[in-house]
Amino acid sequence: MAPTIHDAEDVTAATFLEKWRRRDSVRMVDGSMIGWLLVTANYLARNLDRSRRRYRTLLEQMREPLHDIDPADEVADRLDTQSLNGQVRDALSRLPKRDQDIITLCIIQQLSTADAAAVLSIPTGTVKSRLSRAKQRLAADVLSTLNNETAHTGGAR
Repeated sequence: MAPTIHDAEDVTAATFLEKWRRRDSVRMVDGSMIGWLLVTANYLARNLDRSRRRYRTLLEQMREPLHDIDPADEVADRLDTQSLNGQVRDALSRLPKRDQDIITLCIIQQLSTADAAAVLSIPTGTVKSRLSRAKQRLAADVLSTLNNETAHTGGAR
């Protein structure tokens, strides 16, 4: 009943240990205790098997620990994002007021170009062209800032 030779040896050793522990209460049949030894070995082998099944089931239920998550990467990403957000805010503040208004209404407030045109009292086509130019200016300013920062730090931020 034991799956390996080592398990059989363990069951045999445990059987004789139980025999020794219960030596005063072991029941002899026709002057032999072989029946008692076989029944005890059978119980111990079943206990071993049951214990192993429970252990395997428990291991299957446990989740694999996540070893490859490095909090330093998350912190670095967050710092990069915060830095970039700050640079975008600074670049937005350097734009002319009408570009700031267009970007605020269409991108930050997410108004449609028609709604932004109504707010600013200008044609929708003008909003579209101003928005396109404002985005280009904003992107150029942010890229210029990033390039200057990279040049001053030797490639590392």
